[in-house]
Amino acid sequence: MQKNLHFVRVFSAGPGGGNPAPVVLDADAMTSREMMAVAARCGHESAFICAPRDTRNAFRLRFFVPRHEMEMCGHATLGALWLLRSLGRWTSCAATLETSSGIVDARYDERTKIIEVSQPKGIVQPVEDAHLRAAICDVLCVARVNCRRAPSSMRPRAVPRR
Repeated sequence: MQKNLHFVRVFSAGPGGGNPAPVVLDADAMTSREMMAVAARCGHESAFICAPRDTRNAFRLRFFVPRHEMEMCGHATLGALWLLRSLGRWTSCAATLETSSGIVDARYDERTKIIEVSQPKGIVQPVEDAHLRAAICDVLCVARVNCRRAPSSMRPRAVPRR
């Protein structure tokens, strides 16, 4: 696995700058526990590139921090795509990626050498648990009276994922 671990920096304006993003290629055989261990050893959000479950997609990306899997990590996605591009493993100008939070579209501009990544569609849903609502209010420094459950007429409806 060590030979498949690469360190990239995203959003760097010069040497030593940017957000570090450890990226592991060909991570299909790794367990979630092993991926968390890599993230712990590296000390950063880490991306793991796997084969897609749906062959219409180019790659499946998984993201881990030391204690759990993340649904999405923007800078690690860009880092993974840059690495794939530099290794010749992503050669088209567009790719569809699978993530835990949904499908993400990526584009590469050959002229500018810029990679653009969409974000998965968000889901809005009410927080039903009163203790959880209270904890959210506390974290946001909002009076708990302002965090009551919204009336059903004001609750958003879930939008189906793509």
